[in-house]
Amino acid sequence: KDYRLQSGDIIEMSILSNNGYQLVDILGTTAVFNPIAYTVRSNGFCTFPLIDSVNVSGFTLASLENYLVDRYGYYFIKPYIRLNVANSRVMIFTQRSVGKVVQLNNERTQLIEVLAAAGALTGNKMHRVKVLRGDVSSPKVFLFDFSTVEGYRNTDFLVTNQDVIYVEPSLTLTDVNNRILPILTTISTLVLVYTAINNIGNL
Repeated sequence: KDYRLQSGDIIEMSILSNNGYQLVDILGTTAVFNPIAYTVRSNGFCTFPLIDSVNVSGFTLASLENYLVDRYGYYFIKPYIRLNVANSRVMIFTQRSVGKVVQLNNERTQLIEVLAAAGALTGNKMHRVKVLRGDVSSPKVFLFDFSTVEGYRNTDFLVTNQDVIYVEPSLTLTDVNNRILPILTTISTLVLVYTAINNIGNL
């Protein structure tokens, strides 16, 4: 589903009159099309010029564009509005790293693209990829297996702003040593203690 705006989002808005004619001006006029950023406050409201505060929480970009076109129609002739979420990103974690934030420059970014951008396709269990979405107290969890051809058929899964992706790392020799050495140390200590007690008893 299309992403719905929420508090903390930074919305970039560009606006032109006359249905954006300047963008395709056949006479070669250069259009000034520098977007201005607006932050969605904690209460879901965002302040736009001329129309003041608007509760944008729950809007998709397309529905908000239509709403603003209608509102700005009072001030401009056939306004053309383009919106973008400037701080759209996902977080990727593996056990061996602190994590990485990947910026979503495309509104329709596939999961496999994000994994490739984060370098998570090597040294990890590609049959155990989890995507956590929604409220952190009770998120929706999606599990993916990219180790098979059937799994790659699900690569059309689209990530969305603030998704958390967790990739389980593969075991290495260092991991095995780190798990076995404490056990061996404990066994060696017990053997030494037992041997020492045994020797004392034979005196």
